[in-house]
Amino acid sequence: MNSFVLCLLTVVAFGSCLKLPSSFKKCDRKRTDFNQCLSEAIHGALKILDKPLPSHGLPSLYDVEFPDLVLEFGNRTYGLLQKYDQIRFIGLSKPENINAKLDFGPLTSTLTIEATYSQLTLEAELEAQGTIVLLPVNVITPIEDTLVNPTLTLSFELAEYDKGTTFFSVVDSKVDIQMQGINFDYKQIFSNEILNEEFNSAMSTKWQSVFAHFKNFEAIFAPRFGRIFNAFLKKVPVVELFDASSFQKCDRRSTNFNQCLGKSIHGALTSLEKPLKSHGLPSLYDVVFPDLHVEFGNSTYGLKQKSSNLRFTGLSNPQDVAARMDFGPVTSTLTIEATYSKIKWSSEWKAEGAVVLLPLNVVTPVEVVLVEPVFTLKFDLQEYERGGTYFRVVATGIDIQTRDLTFNFKKLFPSERLNREFNSAMTEKWSEIFARFQNMLQIYTPLFGAMFDGFLEKVPVAELFDG
Repeated sequence: MNSFVLCLLTVVAFGSCLKLPSSFKKCDRKRTDFNQCLSEAIHGALKILDKPLPSHGLPSLYDVEFPDLVLEFGNRTYGLLQKYDQIRFIGLSKPENINAKLDFGPLTSTLTIEATYSQLTLEAELEAQGTIVLLPVNVITPIEDTLVNPTLTLSFELAEYDKGTTFFSVVDSKVDIQMQGINFDYKQIFSNEILNEEFNSAMSTKWQSVFAHFKNFEAIFAPRFGRIFNAFLKKVPVVELFDASSFQKCDRRSTNFNQCLGKSIHGALTSLEKPLKSHGLPSLYDVVFPDLHVEFGNSTYGLKQKSSNLRFTGLSNPQDVAARMDFGPVTSTLTIEATYSKIKWSSEWKAEGAVVLLPLNVVTPVEVVLVEPVFTLKFDLQEYERGGTYFRVVATGIDIQTRDLTFNFKKLFPSERLNREFNSAMTEKWSEIFARFQNMLQIYTPLFGAMFDGFLEKVPVAELFDG
């Protein structure tokens, strides 16, 4: 799926959902070279923004003006009251190099952009009133300062929100500017041209001391850069920011459609070591069912058992995937058969009662390893219209077969040796034990169905298949 059209309803409701401009490079967030690609993409985007892109809320970054920003310091009683306004950066769209990094987090993600330039120009209008030593000064003058080999580091903290599809919002921003020199040019701070020239030369020589006075103003620039970025983010959903090229698209008219589908699903599962929230997909490496509880037995004449915090680990790492899509007039059926070298099933096990006559009241972690398991999932799908044609899951089936199985009830008994021997006995009789659990698989079926449905409601059929 090289492009996702998830915006139709949002356009109707909000009129603000746009695709990423075709000239902006897209990166696959699942690839190991994602940050390198992101750096190249931002570098290319900055160059394009020599001119504004009003459709996406982006101004020209060649000439960035802050008309509402006024910096004041000093006083005219014993020195010089200075007021800087009409502040602008010239040349932000011309970086020599970009290093970018996006750290995805569970609540917020952080985008860090380090842009290196040969030079940047900072322009402003200075109004100065007071005295320099004893010389009276009352002047308004343009200034033009050239930053030599500056590095501009922008950090944006991003949170996701939903308005029909998922968007990013800037919740915090920071700016840091470093450079190797500044050439100051206060055009007319003194009426004497030679004095003006010498004053600028002295300022340029002491640029580090002068710049130190301005460092605390970085915090004033930060939210303004944040607003510029936010204006773009509120128009372009997360799904349009990143490529999902790891999701292969198959032509349903092709004779090798099912073979292609198997490869596509294999690639998608591998990609989902991390969640893809924009498409409603959780991580399939570690699938947790926190609200699922399994109870059986009783404590009167045996053992009452309750299993909670159930999770599968490793579903994103199949050895092989075979898939088949049977299209029907009303309902279509997708069958996925995923083969693994191993899958880990873990939970928290609570047991109350007696083993033979031995009293037992314990809560213990359990870890069961399925050796060479085959997961078969069946989804019955029906189409519906919602500004486009979508699939929904109407029925789900699951079957798990495994070549072997090892049990590890960590602390079922206080005796370490008894615990080890009991696990060994369980493992030896694994096929009989596993047979008892087969009927419990029906508990998982609606959960996997809901997981797949969360994806399907965001991606129209036209984006799932060609043809």
